Amino acid sequence: MVKISKRLLKFLVLLIWIMVAVLIYIKFGIMPDKEKEVLLIEDNDTDYNSGETEANKEKISVTISEKDANLTKNPNIRVIIMSDGFKSIYHDNIIISCDDNLVIDYNDVEHIQKADDKLNIDRKYFSRIIKNKKYKGSLCLKGGKDKRLRIHNIKRNGLSNDALELRGLLELYYTEQGIVVVNELPVEEYLYGVVQSEMPATYPMEALKAQAICARTYAYYHQMNYAYPEYKANVNDSTDFQVYMNIPETEQAVKAVDETANKIIVLEEKPVQSFYFSTSGGFLAGNDAWAGIGEILPYTYLKQTGDSKYSKLTLESETEYNELIDNGNCQDIEYNEPWYRWNYTRDVYGKNLTFLLKNIEKISNIYPNYVIIRSRNKAKDEFTKEKGIKDIRILDRRDSGLVVGLMIETENYTVTVNTQYYVRMVFAKHGDTVVKNDGSTYEMGTLLPSAFLYFELLDKNGNLVNKNGDTVKEDISKIVIHGAGLGHGSGMSQNGAKCLANKGFTAEEILAYYYDGEIIIVK
Repeated sequence: MVKISKRLLKFLVLLIWIMVAVLIYIKFGIMPDKEKEVLLIEDNDTDYNSGETEANKEKISVTISEKDANLTKNPNIRVIIMSDGFKSIYHDNIIISCDDNLVIDYNDVEHIQKADDKLNIDRKYFSRIIKNKKYKGSLCLKGGKDKRLRIHNIKRNGLSNDALELRGLLELYYTEQGIVVVNELPVEEYLYGVVQSEMPATYPMEALKAQAICARTYAYYHQMNYAYPEYKANVNDSTDFQVYMNIPETEQAVKAVDETANKIIVLEEKPVQSFYFSTSGGFLAGNDAWAGIGEILPYTYLKQTGDSKYSKLTLESETEYNELIDNGNCQDIEYNEPWYRWNYTRDVYGKNLTFLLKNIEKISNIYPNYVIIRSRNKAKDEFTKEKGIKDIRILDRRDSGLVVGLMIETENYTVTVNTQYYVRMVFAKHGDTVVKNDGSTYEMGTLLPSAFLYFELLDKNGNLVNKNGDTVKEDISKIVIHGAGLGHGSGMSQNGAKCLANKGFTAEEILAYYYDGEIIIVK
């Protein structure tokens, strides 16, 4: 039996520990530079509303990982081009030209249209091709190298009377409802048309770069599935996904995309659905932006901020939240932004009441699970005959202040409105005026600016109704809605990105302010 001295034994133990440490170091510690990963933000409890942006910035530690993260770079995305005003995916006809010869390909048969000649593709054009028994149901149109296709009869906000110029190729499908147009192009070129449409080119470059990374991540996320499987299309070009080519490309937008090439935000090696919105009123909704009454969604990469007292819905907490809406917090980074606060006044008596009730009924008929009309003794189709609104009560407010459910009471009916989206839809009246923080006005669309809000209810004499939660005796004649921010409130605030960039934040630091996750470069 070989005896081992104590000195040798100590040496062997030390050697074993060193070998274990090296293995751990290799597996979990420092990796080669091109695979280095660092979490976007080290302090997950950073308070968005603290206003201590410089202090928070010091907590942010960001490096860019060049790890593949098991993702395959998919160069192309397929985008449905909608009609004027983004009203429909169907077109009666498409008028197309190209400054090079236009190649029309169907069933591997090519037809050449001369440069600059306008081609009108309508039902008759398709019917001539359909006579070909080998016809597969779509046409592919493409120009010469680096030549863009021009669609002359689709108008966008920033294009005036000019043609809509698109990179890549177009695939046109004939349907009974009309012609469906799909634009297929590389993701990076798609982003040239998204960044400018989603954020003004006058914003700081770091904000534009943050927007580019968000938009790219959003595109990668939606490349994993087809939103329109029958056309193999991932997204459309409207606010349903990301606005694309509503404004022509600019040098600044192209630069922001190029300087962030292939960078995306991931969580557990998968692209996140990187939501973004216009303006924050001080708090972020996180996943609560998509939740309903009493619904709890798992907290993942979307930062949520606020105060738990606001979700208690006590008289004290509601009073405090109302005061926050009225006065704001001068430490908020968007305190001076026009949409930081807003007000909307709406009459709810006479014809105005009937209009509101009919709108509620219409929405309920389309979305019965989200706007629910109940009565103990009346049929639903009698709802619009009600003589007045007795009360409006918030049923669920989240820590961020977001309203995700409320109740509307008339003499004979109770209406439950579920999720922030339908709260915003029910009380919006298209064409009405919203007054912004700076005194400027805005014409209402189909949604309230946000669901970070409270209601001020007035009777016919202008007195407050139900100020202390008491039983309402008189009908409500006027609603004043006091709100904060513009948009759903989840993910990156675009005006917040601008304000942070003006304070010296980099694109990566801006994203760390709004998301948990990692930024990686997809190989």
